[in-house]
Amino acid sequence: MNKVDAQRQKEIQQAEELLFAGPQALGFAKGLFQGHFVSDWVMPYPRISAEQQTELDETLRELRQFLCEHLDAAEIDRRADIPRSVIDGLGRIGVLGMTAPKEYGGRGFSQIANCKVLEKSGAVARPLRYSLMHITQSGFALCCCSEHANKDRSGSRSW
Repeated sequence: MNKVDAQRQKEIQQAEELLFAGPQALGFAKGLFQGHFVSDWVMPYPRISAEQQTELDETLRELRQFLCEHLDAAEIDRRADIPRSVIDGLGRIGVLGMTAPKEYGGRGFSQIANCKVLEKSGAVARPLRYSLMHITQSGFALCCCSEHANKDRSGSRSW
């Protein structure tokens, strides 16, 4: 082994000691290069409380059953109209008021729970998801704004 090879071996050994000494922590970027994707490090979604998860699961079950029995996605796409019977049924299930606070008669769902419902409804019919998204968001805004706007000086609602 000549002097250059000996020097190279010594540098490789020093680099390995520097880079690989101690416990190896797998970071996100290093993990990607090694073929490991740890989604919790990138997308730490908030957790739904156990109480709300139970209510969400029941709502999703009711929604799935209702949509299977009463929704014709192809017809909605053809006519570009959601039948009134479907909208009324979604209201009975409580989907239309899912983000409205409970004191206003809504379900009080978090935005995460709202997204889960929109995801499931959109899997059946895309136009339904978009309609529900607008209804639930505008409904929440109307509830919050109208409470203060519709009180007279005595504090009672004027509507």
